[in-house]
Amino acid sequence: MSRSPPTVLVICGPGNNGGDGLVCARHLKLFGYQPTIYYPKRPNKPLFTGLVTQCQKMDIPFLGEMPPEPMLIDELYELVVDAIFGFSFKGDVREPFRSILSTLSGVTVPIASIDIPSGAGSRRWGLGSGPHSVLRRVPRSLILGSRLRPSRK
Repeated sequence: MSRSPPTVLVICGPGNNGGDGLVCARHLKLFGYQPTIYYPKRPNKPLFTGLVTQCQKMDIPFLGEMPPEPMLIDELYELVVDAIFGFSFKGDVREPFRSILSTLSGVTVPIASIDIPSGAGSRRWGLGSGPHSVLRRVPRSLILGSRLRPSRK
């Protein structure tokens, strides 16, 4: 990463994967990165509000809007963390996440996904039924704990 400190956009979804994104942003800050969080649909549950408070107390900025153009994301950030949807996501990708994933499909900076790429759905990964990918990006590497294998019954 060429900037000092390196800039990271962390995009959080409404569920547990979004909570993981908030924790990720907190750790990035502790390790000297400059995270910025976009969290469009915040659940009103103590766990999530507590995580937001922790990030705010660490002076991690929250965006009010998603950068609308992929080029703008490429200019401002060196990495995007996709913490929108995880393994358990089912159903169709709805707004605002459909637009977010569409924008992300045009960025050239690396995208690190928590669990699996958002919108990929379990069908794409051989894990059963789920939505097809909107993001349409395949990770270059997988963390061992996320290695994909056939489901066991």
